[in-house]
Amino acid sequence: DQDAVDTNLPETSNEFLYCFFYGISKAVLVTIAVPVFILFFIPMLVVLYLIIQFYRASSRELKRLESIAESPLYANFDQVLCGLDTIRAYGQQQDAIKSNFKVLNNYLKIYIVSFVSGNWLDVVNGMLSTVLISIVMVLVLLLSYFGYTTVSLAGLAIVSALSITDGFGWMVNSSTQLEAEMSHVQRIKTYSSLTPEAPHQVKTPPLPPPVGWPSRGQIEFRDVVVRYRPDLDPA
Repeated sequence: DQDAVDTNLPETSNEFLYCFFYGISKAVLVTIAVPVFILFFIPMLVVLYLIIQFYRASSRELKRLESIAESPLYANFDQVLCGLDTIRAYGQQQDAIKSNFKVLNNYLKIYIVSFVSGNWLDVVNGMLSTVLISIVMVLVLLLSYFGYTTVSLAGLAIVSALSITDGFGWMVNSSTQLEAEMSHVQRIKTYSSLTPEAPHQVKTPPLPPPVGWPSRGQIEFRDVVVRYRPDLDPA
């Protein structure tokens, strides 16, 4: 989580801002070349916004589930490495392999769904790009036919339209990825707000045991009450 916040989050933020201003600048160029394009571009932005809202709801939750399923995978791998000698000594290699496959399968189930949802977004972006380029081509042909634009402006509009689709396609991907990466910030905030454990050495009553304790091979507990969490009943 910390690595994603330090590395992925700034890069995704920069990519989103770059794609946003890149797409807007290209849209302005097309509007200058073909002014009537703005009448079609605004509805396209509304459709793009609705698509982002629809996709981000699932993408955000899938990213959170992916992060949750990824933690046991690393934890299991670390446990196997630390207990490798014990596993071999007791002949539990198959159990260790089954345990690893279990957590891996749980992670891959979520990862595949997240991957497929990203491909769905790419398909929708491709469809919107095709519609947008088709609209610009039709407008350029009509305006050129009636003499309302020049060949140079028509070429500028077509080239800029191709760039618009790329810019806004990247912007949609980066915006959804940016929100998905914020799940790491949420997890770090949750962990940082947890109540820390009590110190090993206490400085207030009851005082720590004296030096040399225990002096005998016998430990006696008197009036001891323990519980796992403050909100649970005593054990």
